[in-house]
Amino acid sequence: MAIIEKLLTWRKPPLMLAGLAAVAFNNWLLALVLNPHLFLKDGSVSEFSVSSQPYSWAFRVADVISGLLFLALSAWVLKFMKSNQKTHKWLYILVVCLAVFGIANGVDALLPLNCSNTINSSCEVTVALSLSHIILPSHAYSSVIIAVSYFLLPLAGYKYARANHLKLFERVSLITIGVAILSLATAIQEYVRQSSFTIHTAGFPQEAQMLVIGWWLVTWFASLRPRPDLEHVI
Repeated sequence: MAIIEKLLTWRKPPLMLAGLAAVAFNNWLLALVLNPHLFLKDGSVSEFSVSSQPYSWAFRVADVISGLLFLALSAWVLKFMKSNQKTHKWLYILVVCLAVFGIANGVDALLPLNCSNTINSSCEVTVALSLSHIILPSHAYSSVIIAVSYFLLPLAGYKYARANHLKLFERVSLITIGVAILSLATAIQEYVRQSSFTIHTAGFPQEAQMLVIGWWLVTWFASLRPRPDLEHVI
């Protein structure tokens, strides 16, 4: 009984933080109440933060909060790793990726798009990629980092889960990797169709991917638990 109580006490704070981070990250859910018009038109998640949109500040604040929570979780795992007798390189990679992910979320909120091309037909966001030059809105750089993290985080998670025999986390990481690959394939298909990249992303697939990442994050922290031979788990 004492072991179970110790397990619950040790896991509860980071698991609660992970749950809060997943909810704050999926702030598009607020649009169901705060901006249903844009939501039903399948606007991209970034468009909810455009200044001209209703309650845009709420979405930006949620992005900042999620970024801070990701950084707090990274710091917790780093402290947790230092207190162990043994660790794994993929856990280091997870910590770094999660920290970068958190910073990118905060930057995303500070550099919103200027307009919503779903609502405003005159909205033009210039995107040009070639070997000679790159033209992107400021918001796009942090969004690209977030998109790359969608793949790198579960990949590192899969490697870590395999090394530590965490079957559930391994399966969830594989599913998350699959979703990231599907998202990339869709972007490439869109590029081939239009012969150019676009800043606009269909909202519903993007929102589904964010839910999957939130699920993955909670599963990761739920998989961390003390072992009998160590004070903390690797």
